[in-house]
Amino acid sequence: MPIDGDQLKRTVLGVFKHFNIRSAQISIAIVDHDEIRRIKHQFLDMDIVTDVLSIDLSDDPETCLECEIIVNAQMANEVTKNKKDHTAAAELNLYVVHGLLHKLGYEDDTEIAHEIMHAKEDELLSYLGFGKVFKGKDYIIL
Repeated sequence: MPIDGDQLKRTVLGVFKHFNIRSAQISIAIVDHDEIRRIKHQFLDMDIVTDVLSIDLSDDPETCLECEIIVNAQMANEVTKNKKDHTAAAELNLYVVHGLLHKLGYEDDTEIAHEIMHAKEDELLSYLGFGKVFKGKDYIIL
């Protein structure tokens, strides 16, 4: 899929603006199923494919947000292949927002936390011009 690096940067900056983040260093890696599976196995000892991983690189997260967001472009393509409600690019930006929200303290490990986090994703993605991308969908873990 074509990757719009400028749009990904605008997405990150939009999240920073929303949360009033003034000091951060973020890198974004765009990978496929095989690579994200390898990374997840290496760092989390889990042999599954996922949409996004966030790796904290901060020495002191209170003073500066530093992380690497790893997004699965292959999954973004597959998830949106037969959908008309949003594009693979919007899906990829959802993954970036999701990864950043995890680094900002949001979790999705309980039903209420899941609802709060994904409502925030849709709020941010709507603000960024993508509309509501998550909309309560479930992902299949490969």
